Amino acid sequence: AYPHLPPPSTFELGTALAFLHFARSGVDWAVIEVGIGGRLDTTNVISPDVGVITSISLDHVELLGNTISLIAAEKAGIIKPGLDVISAPQADGAAQVIAAKAQQETANLNVVGEALWVDPTRAIRLLSANRRWVRGQSFTLYFRPDFPTAGAHLLPAPVTLPLLGLHQHDNAAAAVGAALLLTRHGLSLSATAIEEGLAAARWPGRLELLEDKPGQPLFVVDGAHNGDSAARLRDALAPGVYFNRHRLILIIGIIAPHPIEDIFTPLAAIADTIILTRPNHPRAIDPTTLFAEVTDHVSPTTAVLTTDSVTEAIRIARMLAQPDDLICATGSLFVVAAAREALGVNEYPPDQVRSLSQA
Repeated sequence: AYPHLPPPSTFELGTALAFLHFARSGVDWAVIEVGIGGRLDTTNVISPDVGVITSISLDHVELLGNTISLIAAEKAGIIKPGLDVISAPQADGAAQVIAAKAQQETANLNVVGEALWVDPTRAIRLLSANRRWVRGQSFTLYFRPDFPTAGAHLLPAPVTLPLLGLHQHDNAAAAVGAALLLTRHGLSLSATAIEEGLAAARWPGRLELLEDKPGQPLFVVDGAHNGDSAARLRDALAPGVYFNRHRLILIIGIIAPHPIEDIFTPLAAIADTIILTRPNHPRAIDPTTLFAEVTDHVSPTTAVLTTDSVTEAIRIARMLAQPDDLICATGSLFVVAAAREALGVNEYPPDQVRSLSQA
């Protein structure tokens, strides 16, 4: 019907099928995540009730632009006239772009850190029973008196979140703020539901502990794949922050065109041993190429090894590790997926998953 247009992409087809399924199923509320950017993304054909912009960093620069401001302009493209918007704290360039777009569209912009926030100095880390790792965080959400929704003051103090990282404070505030704003559009929501939702939050592949066995090293995976997320991972893996560990053994695999140096530099600073590997992806960077790129960023006391599979990298890491060490697989969600599979971690057991024919 439209011969002048290219055929739809896999993502475009998936998005269309999702929207069709939601419509036929009578879904009351749907959370739609943008694929890349926002302004020109396939998902940006809807008229949302609330928009959320999370922390912006340099990623997909070949498509979105090579500065934070350019990327922010693409992200801000989801802001529609009069929209209720929640934004995570942003770098100055991004914050200015988002604020200008919100003003242009007469949108109701609420920024985490101003309209609602978490005081990190009062957050409490919740230790596991064996005290080897932190199983979650407890903190209080604060709201500006004129935050545009009722009921915010009814939230319990504190709430519990089983996700690690200081950045999860901002993510939790953004999620709660968005949910509360939806009450202005007909969503029935109790403070108890928010509290229980935060307490039940799970994010596979993000500072996820896969193994904690007596006499064996801790095994963690994280999907960090740009400089910003690698820096956050570095901070989280520092001794005594979330994991009581001695040495750190990193398994790293990177997919092109993600920036090797940006990912590697913050992580190399804290690693005792680094195993470079190749996840199962057509754009996976060869470990020998990674080795040539990263050797200048590694301390002379840090051992760097290469192997062609994540499974083999895990075998080598376990062979080298002592019981009080920490192994972390990172650099790509494909590395995370391979590690979870190798360790037999199945997020959704087969007997709990309904096939499409049963749905």
